[in-house]
Amino acid sequence: MKKTSIIFLLSCLIVALGTQAVFAQPGVIEIINTEHLAIGQSIELKTKLLSDRMLVDAVYSIKGDSDIAIIEKNSLTARGQGSVTVAATAGSAVCEKTFTISPYKRVCGASVRCRFCGPTCAWVDYNEKTGEIVNIEVSGCGHIKVLDDYGKRFCSESKKVKMDFIGLTAAGAINRIPSNSGDVAEAVIDACNRFLDPAGFSIRNYQTMMTGRYLANNPYFAAIDTDKAIETRILAEYPEGCAAIVTEDVYNGAKLTWSKGLFTATQKSGNASYKVSHNVIKAISSGIVLVEYRCGDDSVLDALEIYDNFTVGLGGSDSYGQVVYHPTQLMDYLLTYRVLGDKAMNFPGGTAGPTVVDVTIDRDARIIDSVRVAAHSDSTYLADPWEYAGQFIPTGNKLYDIATYCAKFKGLSANAPVAKYALTTAKAKGGLIVEGGIADVVTGATRTTNAIISAVNAAIEQFGKDVPK
Repeated sequence: MKKTSIIFLLSCLIVALGTQAVFAQPGVIEIINTEHLAIGQSIELKTKLLSDRMLVDAVYSIKGDSDIAIIEKNSLTARGQGSVTVAATAGSAVCEKTFTISPYKRVCGASVRCRFCGPTCAWVDYNEKTGEIVNIEVSGCGHIKVLDDYGKRFCSESKKVKMDFIGLTAAGAINRIPSNSGDVAEAVIDACNRFLDPAGFSIRNYQTMMTGRYLANNPYFAAIDTDKAIETRILAEYPEGCAAIVTEDVYNGAKLTWSKGLFTATQKSGNASYKVSHNVIKAISSGIVLVEYRCGDDSVLDALEIYDNFTVGLGGSDSYGQVVYHPTQLMDYLLTYRVLGDKAMNFPGGTAGPTVVDVTIDRDARIIDSVRVAAHSDSTYLADPWEYAGQFIPTGNKLYDIATYCAKFKGLSANAPVAKYALTTAKAKGGLIVEGGIADVVTGATRTTNAIISAVNAAIEQFGKDVPK
């Protein structure tokens, strides 16, 4: 027995020495992950020997001063667009690889069976180049009314689906997950089918609304040769009557905004111009609604969480925050608050809904641990060339990088509010950074970033009440 053990140990030593000899030669390892990433995507970095293609343990680091990606152990997470170079070190061997990070493609899917008391909807982000699922946000998962009425199974099923699906390709998810795996899984599979066979038009990916406000989604056709009338339908809602299709005239004061509730946009193709029209939606009460936009055989879904409007009567372009959930176990190490950040644009054609922000605070250290945007209606449409004559493209693109922006809150004190941006003229394309604020503006609309700051400040205020100094 001892002899066998000695032989085994000698064999291991020989292999180890051999491996070290390989490591001593520069340029014999390579990072084998695909170079195409999408914002929000996390991958497990892998390195192989060039000689025999065996995986080797390596230490990874990001070269240069970049905040658009982070490395935690062997995991690389992209959180802003651009390029980032990763270095891998194994023994004395070193190699590098540059990853290109592009915006995700966001698609809404829904379950047709609705075994919960209302619709089951999922927003799924994809890496367009590889088809991989980058992130999943289940509509209503965090909305207090929805959670209370849908039951505990809704939240647990949502967590499991994220674990099962993220990292799979759209095609792989469809083939791998059985059809009877639950409503949330079916919603994700529906989104995968829509990603693989996209409609001939796209919409603004609004995710939220506030009661009393309107949603005009401005469908856009990649190719158009005639006027288009888009049918707007409410496929499912909870509770019943929480939203309605508008068919009457809508006014902003004395000015007619939409005749018979019809929004019409002009779309150009070459020298010709065409009309694209659809009816707008109005949020009536708190809940969740699944809207379909249909043109011929093409269909696009939009799932909306509706919140009670807490900014009625507030004017101007400043922003406001309201906590809609705060933790009951106040002795926990980390306390997470769900907060609405809003911009108080209460007029037809204004902002449809709030930015939904999860703010986590380190209880004992009294600092912000993380800030995450769970849903919003500030929408990446600001980066689309057909919106506002393309004037927001340079800054609108940065809204995809919202995780990079949110990371700047980490470590800030939870004992004092964060300073908002000073509002400026539209020509200035953004706000003025002030002392005590965040040294970045993620969109051309200053109110977007101030809405996030307002949400963070509302969480800080509630934390001060929950855990006094």
